[in-house]
Amino acid sequence: MRAELEIRVDGSLNAYPYVVPPQLLIYVSNQNNELSSVLLSDQTGAVQTGNLVIKPTIPEGTRYTFDITGYITTILSEGGYSKKALFLSPYENGYDSPTSRLVLNAVSKDPDIRLKLYVLGL
Repeated sequence: MRAELEIRVDGSLNAYPYVVPPQLLIYVSNQNNELSSVLLSDQTGAVQTGNLVIKPTIPEGTRYTFDITGYITTILSEGGYSKKALFLSPYENGYDSPTSRLVLNAVSKDPDIRLKLYVLGL
């Protein structure tokens, strides 16, 4: 199994003079919505920052992707109802970081945040 969280950027909502954040972080929270850790890569152990791909000429071509396989596996192994949640945050690494914004569309027929699950043969 593999799980991927895709965050698509709507160019019309994030157009000039605004700039999308160059990196995003995902934090894992506990049952009290207190941030307990940052999402790490299962392969390298490094902090995931969204792997931003910018393709302004393709509709919904600009997007962030996170490998959340480890997180989903943990949630499934807990069984029943998990009280963990994910929080999205811009990653700014200094006082001179540019001001940026990210507007996400919550339309149910075509949401900007998608969970993609890949399961091999049953």
